[in-house]
Amino acid sequence: MVYYIGLMRPIKASIATTPPLTPDDTDSSNDRVVMREAHTLPAVDTWPHRPLMVTLNSSVSPCLNVPNHGQSSCPIGVPFDFSSELFEGQIIIRLKDCNSDNIDGDATYFEGRKRIFQSVVQGRFKERVSVSDVLTGHEFAKPLKNLPRPLILKMATALASKIAPGVGVCVQSEQPYIKAILLSASKAVRCDEPGREPDIASHDIKENCSLFGGEFSEEKVSISRRKRIFSDPVKCQNYMFDTDKVYTFESYDDVFSAPDYVLDLGFTTLGLKSILDGQPIQRLSKTRDGRYLWSFQIWHEMLLPTNKKSILLDD
Repeated sequence: MVYYIGLMRPIKASIATTPPLTPDDTDSSNDRVVMREAHTLPAVDTWPHRPLMVTLNSSVSPCLNVPNHGQSSCPIGVPFDFSSELFEGQIIIRLKDCNSDNIDGDATYFEGRKRIFQSVVQGRFKERVSVSDVLTGHEFAKPLKNLPRPLILKMATALASKIAPGVGVCVQSEQPYIKAILLSASKAVRCDEPGREPDIASHDIKENCSLFGGEFSEEKVSISRRKRIFSDPVKCQNYMFDTDKVYTFESYDDVFSAPDYVLDLGFTTLGLKSILDGQPIQRLSKTRDGRYLWSFQIWHEMLLPTNKKSILLDD
């Protein structure tokens, strides 16, 4: 699963009413999270990767665009282009044991690895943005249901904080979220001169943050140290995303099983259908002021209302 951070506070599954992925718990914004809903999707029998569908979360911003796929199904297992108000580039999403556009390539990628979900985003920023202002994670427009016992929530939150230092988790609210600074949550990060960026479809993205400067210019910084540095909003303010560089962000985990739509936490397995109440898992990034860099939904047909599965809407 992808995790989000924003606040340097004790990690806990809390009750809150603040909008997801906002700067802090005292934010007074009245903005509400919106999500693309099931009734806007093509009929399930047209999904090329059924029972799954990756699609643009078009409801969050009119600036989000997938040139070759619009609001229909996006590819799985191969890169595709997208753009937004702040970012332009490519993304690849791999889901183990699913009906993808590159089944053999995906099988080779996952072979011998524990990970079962991977995504890589690569591209350029359209304006200079502080690293501390760019978040990633999950956000939901309505409350979660049938949450597990408090002990399970506590253990799951501890796991999230281990994966993404400084992660902020709020599951018992009107608009639940998990949030982290993008450069803290990412498994691998690169900053390259244009033309020197890696192929995002490759099976091994090598970390290289030297062009960020500061602490990263003096010596090779480990991934764990990079996560610690960028989990601190104060230290993050010393670093910027520039418009003349190409950035690569890789995320993967061994927790989210898309074909079954469950979270395998090791100590227990959580079925997401009953918890998410028809809301899909996402791959997203947004700024603290609410501008989306990218937002894609990973739907499973089990999330759809039964009476909506046969409806075919024009793209």
